[in-house]
Amino acid sequence: MREQWCSDYHDFDLQRKITAPALPVALLHRKALLERLREAVLPVQGGAPHRQLILCCAPAGYGKTTLLADFARSAQLPCCWYFLERSDLDPVVFLRTLLASLRQTFPAFGASLDALFRSMLSAETASATTLYTSALTMLCTALATEIKEPFLLLLCNYEEVNESETVNALVNELLRRFPPQATLIIESRSLPDLSFPALIIREAMYGLDHEALRFSAEEIAELAALQGLPPLSEEEAASLAASFDGWIAGILLGTRIGDARMRLLLPHSSAADEKRGSSTALATQKRTILLTYLVNEVLKHAAQTQSFLQSISLLHHVYPSFCNALLNITDAHERLAHLERQGLFLFSHASGTGLFYTIHPVIRELLSEQLRHQEPERFRLLHRRAAELWHARHEDEEAMYHALESESYDLAVSFILATGENLLSSGQRETLIRWINMLPEAFKEHHPRLLLLQATIALDYGQRTTALPLLDRAEALLAISQEPDTALLEATCAILRGKALFQMGDYQQAQLLCQKALLYLPEPERHLRASAQMRIGLCHTLAGGSDGRCHASAAGSATLASAASPHSKY
Repeated sequence: MREQWCSDYHDFDLQRKITAPALPVALLHRKALLERLREAVLPVQGGAPHRQLILCCAPAGYGKTTLLADFARSAQLPCCWYFLERSDLDPVVFLRTLLASLRQTFPAFGASLDALFRSMLSAETASATTLYTSALTMLCTALATEIKEPFLLLLCNYEEVNESETVNALVNELLRRFPPQATLIIESRSLPDLSFPALIIREAMYGLDHEALRFSAEEIAELAALQGLPPLSEEEAASLAASFDGWIAGILLGTRIGDARMRLLLPHSSAADEKRGSSTALATQKRTILLTYLVNEVLKHAAQTQSFLQSISLLHHVYPSFCNALLNITDAHERLAHLERQGLFLFSHASGTGLFYTIHPVIRELLSEQLRHQEPERFRLLHRRAAELWHARHEDEEAMYHALESESYDLAVSFILATGENLLSSGQRETLIRWINMLPEAFKEHHPRLLLLQATIALDYGQRTTALPLLDRAEALLAISQEPDTALLEATCAILRGKALFQMGDYQQAQLLCQKALLYLPEPERHLRASAQMRIGLCHTLAGGSDGRCHASAAGSATLASAASPHSKY
């Protein structure tokens, strides 16, 4: 069986990101929008041309994903789903998961890509972006030669990665090379920072924004009927549509207890008032309405339920076993199942490794903020405990999220240092950079190990002017340090400075620094000693020497090959 390049992913988390979303039982088929999508993807003779890109862009809660899932089911085309998360800001993770998404639908796709991707993307280079683009080009070439039938590729939650210039460049390249019979669908809360002019000129792009996705009064009335609610009059449906501007998430929350109570929630508001208010003020008003409704109506007789929901609202995905460990309970499975049966905004999802739950995103955010303001110490302690639990399960992205939310920066640093070597070995420098950048500057400045890691990454990219001040700061801290491993860190610092000088062509000083480092390094530190020996030999060779130090370089190289990871840090 060929090696899957994404095998170091946890299968469960990977499957969650590339599996089609479930549709609700009471589903409103938005016929007009479905027909518009069908015409864009499956054009009829004499109609509009096939669209290479469909952009579905609107704020959270406008029904984007449900509409696309309904369309994907009705279009009868192969569909590849990819739900983007913050971890996908790392281009290595993005390319891995993109390949896995395509294989979810086309299992035999890209048999030759695993080995090529692994060798390219783990290489140490100052031009990593070029390697990422080359890897994507190979993937697109394989698409063009191996998949001849029409299909859909859906990139959802694009706002999670929109800040990454590298990922945006990769998606632009994907659009340029995408097979003509296929369609890329991007779903996002904000407009992606992509290059659209050429697509617009060729009429190869189609878009749906929040104006198109707003629920009309007629659709609201139809949805109420599907849910078994008493019929809504035209006036009542129009009032809901105007009050929430067609925002279906808010409408669903409001209509759960009936239209009369919804009108009470907006005693002094009108559509005209909302149009005059700023978007920020309107969002605040809606959040207050929803929280008031949630606390005063849905949870007013269930204080324990509210406390439980507050606690689990800190989690992106709620696994019963994790919930038990976090809250020191034994009945999380029963509690979660009960809340779902009661319709309290909790939804279960089946997977190959078991069941997990998600809270409605609006409700989750409301409850989390409520806990932060009402019980800040409990908020912090729960996040810290969650960070420790995720770290023990080797879920580094989740562990970092919770450590930062609890402002447990000491914990965050320990996670970074614990995973740093593995991430460097797999070429995921961007993940490390992103994590380090999330720490307060004052905190980073007082951790020599963190400074050395930053210098290592900078030198991997050939950024000597960035690395040298970091090494200066680390040396100053180590000069006054009383820690038992100070000598080892000083030697590491000397080797890194030697690497910087080597890149600058100052082979003599680089050689002297590495020789100095060997004086501090104990014999068990084989990797560091081998790095220093190899650098000494290289410096001597490039400076014109030919004595035994060249043999030291060869010996150091052999030691690195046998004792160290394939990606040399130094």
